[in-house]
Parts: sequence; C-alpha cells; structure tokens
Amino acid sequence: MMYMAHALRDKRGTNMNTRLNWHPQAMMCSDNRTFNSSDYINETLFERSNASDVSAVVSTADTALWFHISSMLLKTTPTTPKEYFENWQDTISLFGNLNALRYEFVNTFPPLDMQAMLEGIQLTDIFENLYWPFVYDNAFMNQKLALLGLMGIDTSANEQKMVFFDALEKSQRIKLPVSDQIIYSFNDPAVVDGLNRSGLMEASKEYIEAGHHLFSSEEQAPIIEKLEAAMTLINRTIPQLYRAIHQTIACIAFYKAEYPGFAGGTVSSALGIIWQDPRAYREHSVPYYAEAIVHEYLHMSLFLADLVHGTYKDRKLLAQTKVYSPIRRKLRDFDKTFHASYVSTGVTVFHARGGNWDKAKHLAESLRTSVDGLVEINNAVGVLNESGEAMLRAMDDFLSVIRLKA
Repeated sequence: MMYMAHALRDKRGTNMNTRLNWHPQAMMCSDNRTFNSSDYINETLFERSNASDVSAVVSTADTALWFHISSMLLKTTPTTPKEYFENWQDTISLFGNLNALRYEFVNTFPPLDMQAMLEGIQLTDIFENLYWPFVYDNAFMNQKLALLGLMGIDTSANEQKMVFFDALEKSQRIKLPVSDQIIYSFNDPAVVDGLNRSGLMEASKEYIEAGHHLFSSEEQAPIIEKLEAAMTLINRTIPQLYRAIHQTIACIAFYKAEYPGFAGGTVSSALGIIWQDPRAYREHSVPYYAEAIVHEYLHMSLFLADLVHGTYKDRKLLAQTKVYSPIRRKLRDFDKTFHASYVSTGVTVFHARGGNWDKAKHLAESLRTSVDGLVEINNAVGVLNESGEAMLRAMDDFLSVIRLKA
C-alpha cells in the first residue's frame, strides 16, 4: 500500500481549560518563586496598558514577550555520554510530549506573516540555539557517542575529531584528510576512490584516469575564494554552527561530476565528507556557497544522529510513504522529505539571520505543509522509532516557536 500526504492542517486548540507553566513545569524568578506563564503574560500586558508609552501595547504576540518565553525553552546539553544518550529525546525536544503546552504557546503566539517571522528570527540568537543541529554541544556529543560505539573509547575534546575519523576509516573504508580545520580536497586519489566506492560521486575509471574530474589551478582559485568567504559568513552569522560544522566535517571535496547536473551531496556511508561540483550551482554568490555548506552539514548531522540513536522503525516503509518535499516541491520518500524538511528549516534560519529574505522565503514557503505531512504519515503508519519521533517532534515544535504560518 502506498501512503501519501500532501498537507495536514494544524488542528491546534483555541481554548485551554487548564493553563500550564513554562519550561519544564514552571518559570523561576530571581528569588526562586514560580509563577504561571499566563499570569505573567496578562500582568505584563496590564502593566504596558498603563504605561505612558501606549505604543508599547501590542498584543500577546508582542515580540519582546515572544522572545522572552521562547528563551525559556533553551536547555542545557548533558555533558557525559551516558546522560546525553539517555536524555537525547528530551534534550532536542522543546515541548516534549506535553501537547497542551505546545498548544498554549501557539495560542499565545499565533503564526506570523512570513516577513514578520523572518525579521523576528533575525533579531535574536534565541531560535538558532533552539534548533538542535545548530547547537555545537549536540554535534560534539553525538560524535563522542559514535566514537564510543565504534571503538569503545573516549578521548579529550581536542583530540576527539581526529580520533573519531581514524576510527571511522576502519568501518566505512574511506581515508579522509583530517585536521582541526576543514580540508579542501582538489586532487587526492584516496578521497576520489572513497567518493566512488561510497556511491556519492560515481565516475568511470576512464574519466578519472583522464583527469577530467579535476579542477585546474585557475578554476580552483575562485572556488577557494568563495568558500573562504562563505565560511566567514557562516561564522559571522551563527558562530556555534560554524564550530559544529568544523567538528563534524573533515573534508569538502571539489571534483567534477562525469555527468552534468550533479552539484554534489553527502551520504550516510561517507560520514565527514561533502562532495561539491560548483559548476552545477544555480548561482555563484557567497551566500549560495554558504547555503550549500549548511545544507550538507544538516544532512550529516542527521546521519550522525541516526548512527547513534536510530531514526526509522522499518526502512521498508520509507519508499512506501510519500510526503511533499519542501525542496524538490514534489512527493518523495519519507526519509528524503524528512531530511529536506530539516535542511529547509535550518537554511531558512540561516538566511533569516543574515537578512537574505528572498532565499529564506523560498525555503519556508511549503515547509509547514511538509512537516505536517510527515507527522500525519508517521501517526498513521509508524515509520519512525522513538528517536526519530523525537526528532520530528523537535522540528514540528520549532516551526511553532518561530511562528511559521501553514
């Protein structure tokens, strides 16, 4: 049987008989008192309504209050492997299984028009810190757990990246150049061989031996220049995302595809390497280079999380369950739309923080529809395991917190 989801309209309640406290059960005052979030909202608005500056009175959707309540959803990442593994689902989720809490947030802070939502994201780093793939500690701890699973060893923070990819070489049979910084590969036979064997870049023996896959020195220069500028842009826009990318990615490999139309990508069988062929880019601006890096990093973060925690209950269901992809704008297998939705969410936040409105709007346009479709299909069929459900719930909650309109 083939299951398809085009859209799932958000059935969030409009009235709550029981008012809940915020994060996780109550909000703490400086003198350790707790108080109800609804009372706080009402008292704040009452105070503003009596203020001399009457323009400060807006609604319960007041931006400052939205930011304030959203900041209470921030969590501290567990720092020991056992604690992080056991609390993974709670660490990445915003409202957990408390649907009523989520409904109350949405009722208090309803969806915004696209431009208003994006401008809200630009104004604060709160939302990027609520998106778990952008949080450096999550990248670091998932890598640490993967290393423990592969080799049964722990190591110092400074050595972890090097040790991890050394251990990974033994299982995925790809030798990657590794350093604290990301290596740019333009002419490394071991990397090319690994890309071929992993299926990431398929090129014939004749094509490789003739050197057709190589960029000339003249071609490399503008690529490196744009890439360095893109890395600077990422660091300036979301610093801890920049750190997470450098922790997770060993190498960006620039080689020409044998067949036109392939701009590169990542695969789960080649963790730590991004393949790119900029000849197929839609544009050659610095923001687009940055988007390509963030895009592929987000795929990699999901691959790493899947390696450690798992995602899918039954992979045979993936091809049987079709959901509308926010990137391809057509029905695709469940896992592909799951990844595309995570990528679209993250890149939307990245572009919004950088003020690239058109790029952000394009990615966010059908995002709510896609995530609602994933939720609908998973509820009907049960594609995801507990970890996967937590990741889907985290993304769904995040879209509610940034107030994305359906």
